[in-house]
Amino acid sequence: MPGVLVILCALLAAWAPPAQAAATTLKMLLDLRPGEWRELPDTRMSAVFPKEKQTTWGIIGPRGVVDAWGGAAYDTKRNAFVFNGGGHADYGGNEVYAFLLEELRWERLTEASPIKKLESGQYVTTDDTPISAHTYDGLEYLPNVDRVFRNGGSEWRSGASVDRSAWLFDMEKRRWERKSAGGGGFPVSAYDPSRKTVYVVGATYVDEYDPAKDIWTRRVAGQADFLPGIGALDPENRRLITDSFRPGVIVYGIGTEGTLTQRSFHPTQGATEWSKKMMALEYDPVRKVLVGWAGDRETAYLDGKTLEWRRHANTASAAAPVNSRERDYSASGLIYGRWRYVPKYDVFIGYNNPRGNVWVWKPASVTAGDAAAPPPPIRPLFEKAKPGETVTIPPGVYREAATISADNVVIKAHGVRLEGVAAEGKAALVVKARNVTIEGLECAGINVADENGGCVRLEGQDLTLRKVQFRDSQNGVMTWNRDSGTVLIEDSRFERLGRAHGVYVGRGPATHLIIRRSSFLSSKAEGHEIKSRAAKNTIEHNVVASLDGVDSRLIDLPEGGENVIRGNVLAKGPASSNEDLIGIGLEGHRALHSSNSTVIENNVMILERSGANVVLHERGVPPARMERNRIIGGKQAPRSGNTWFPDRAAAGLPKYPALPKPGS
Repeated sequence: MPGVLVILCALLAAWAPPAQAAATTLKMLLDLRPGEWRELPDTRMSAVFPKEKQTTWGIIGPRGVVDAWGGAAYDTKRNAFVFNGGGHADYGGNEVYAFLLEELRWERLTEASPIKKLESGQYVTTDDTPISAHTYDGLEYLPNVDRVFRNGGSEWRSGASVDRSAWLFDMEKRRWERKSAGGGGFPVSAYDPSRKTVYVVGATYVDEYDPAKDIWTRRVAGQADFLPGIGALDPENRRLITDSFRPGVIVYGIGTEGTLTQRSFHPTQGATEWSKKMMALEYDPVRKVLVGWAGDRETAYLDGKTLEWRRHANTASAAAPVNSRERDYSASGLIYGRWRYVPKYDVFIGYNNPRGNVWVWKPASVTAGDAAAPPPPIRPLFEKAKPGETVTIPPGVYREAATISADNVVIKAHGVRLEGVAAEGKAALVVKARNVTIEGLECAGINVADENGGCVRLEGQDLTLRKVQFRDSQNGVMTWNRDSGTVLIEDSRFERLGRAHGVYVGRGPATHLIIRRSSFLSSKAEGHEIKSRAAKNTIEHNVVASLDGVDSRLIDLPEGGENVIRGNVLAKGPASSNEDLIGIGLEGHRALHSSNSTVIENNVMILERSGANVVLHERGVPPARMERNRIIGGKQAPRSGNTWFPDRAAAGLPKYPALPKPGS
């Protein structure tokens, strides 16, 4: 039924005046059941980004307003979701954006200001507006003065927080006003509707700002250095609550005159995993709870008095955000103020990807959530496994990592997802044993400082991965540069892996990599889907495809070896950074294996890179035996015994990005 309503909405919009059409559409879209999500169509912020010549681009350009630790505020008078950000090396533009909910459109309210460098080294604008900065959780709408507040942040180029001014943005006149200095740093802010002031929480202090009087008051000073990420104010229980340095929350009690108690750590109750899982926190004045969001389907309520969490799975919602790099995802991790309550429509509005759409969520009943304690940690199950044991991990999502040291262990992990945590700064699972089998595991979001974070790191021998799903990390599987025995991957899926590679197998004179019936899709950051220095490589009946990823080679065997590449679908995508589909021996200047031979047969090879396409690039190794392959696109097959088609249609294949099945 909700889908029918959206279609009806589109039909009405086709003939209605624009304002009436938007109102009709909005009514349909906001007609939600408790716990239901709705994606607002065609609401991508990127549609109103400036061109590169109109702004100071930096490393990532205007998407840095969201992706680079950017916050937002919600103007309840105009129902406008207001964004301002950028900063450090990411983006130099300081323009203000607003999503106008009742018109279902984005607008760039200001243009990027010219920038100059002072003798001190600080960068400032030439028109007395705030310099571009990571705004973190430091933006608030102040209804008593009808202004958007900004303070502190990581400034353009320097990354420092030099300007401590309270900046107030006038939505009507579309201009900034510089006010007195206070707060600063990389703050968390929260508006107090009772006192009509805003609190700014820094690493060692808490300040209160009165916008009507333009007065700052230091409420807490001399705290131990800890920088919170997110926070919210509970006016019912008179508490200012932020995330903490350990599981639980930090609480400041608010006195009648605005005084605060000292920073106090409090453990939480119920679904306590949300103390660390939350990426945004906002107060719901109807249900009188604080609402946490982590960028995906689930939400959670925190009772400001009892500090009990209740998780809401929202499983009845047909659609929901997905916190992955190719969907509703911000590289900053935290969501800050991009999660806000909309009082007029009694919904929450969230935004976490400048190239994606805006989402709204209807709050669920307070009692509908699950307050059960989270499951016990699973790390001991991995680390205390005995040799020869089969270990079954309870299904669930875990922010844990572990090492496996026992030989001949089978790990059954169907329905288990490990995310966001690396053991020893390496991987979700570091395997230091022989003959380990891992089945059914899902893993995501593993990123470490040396950019080699992965789902599994092998520092032993003989590893089998079966029916695993590894995605959105720097690496899928990585082995050490010693003999790793047989590394077998079957019936698995590797997706959106990069900075390193989907699979990386180090050099070993007896190492044999075997990959069968698996998918390697959309590697990013110029990583290879499969890179192996093993002495033997058998790659059969897989789908290896760039799709829209900015990858490198699909298969890279840089030191040669004895190789079989058979029965695969190998598809080079339009955004790939490397013209080679397959590379063999290209790092042989280091040392080729003593025995080198390659068979490439019965594969479907699709060449759709924008620019040159090379099927096979060899160096210093005997020419591969390449036959019975179907090659689509690029130039005619480089060797006889293969069949070439100019495009997909000629080969009887569906249009990009569809992929045939291996063997079809």
